[in-house]
Amino acid sequence: MSKYKPYSRLRAALAEHGIDQLYLAKLLRRGNQYVSHRITGKAPWSQEDMFFLMDTLQVSHDQMHLYFPPAGKEDALNIKASRDAAPRRYVLIAEEDLPQSTGVPGGAKRAPVLPMTGKRVYGR
Repeated sequence: MSKYKPYSRLRAALAEHGIDQLYLAKLLRRGNQYVSHRITGKAPWSQEDMFFLMDTLQVSHDQMHLYFPPAGKEDALNIKASRDAAPRRYVLIAEEDLPQSTGVPGGAKRAPVLPMTGKRVYGR
């Protein structure tokens, strides 16, 4: 299993724009080691650098927490949690098969309707 790399979303966005670490250092007017320490999570990013990168990557500032999670590792925890989560099972029930008193088993609110079938979906 490969070791997780910090700032995975930032790395992906930089690669998408064709920006490697050497070019990023030139853009930031910093040394290669400065960028290396930040991209590997050994040192924190400055606010000035974070805003500059968000602008360079043309990403809204309100998504900064996704690109610069604490210590670059928060998104790793989310990825691991989603892998460990039990798979969801769904049951399709035609609305006419539901009890008439509440409309939904257990008296819950109405479940979303699948667009193609017109049937409601309930998580189990």
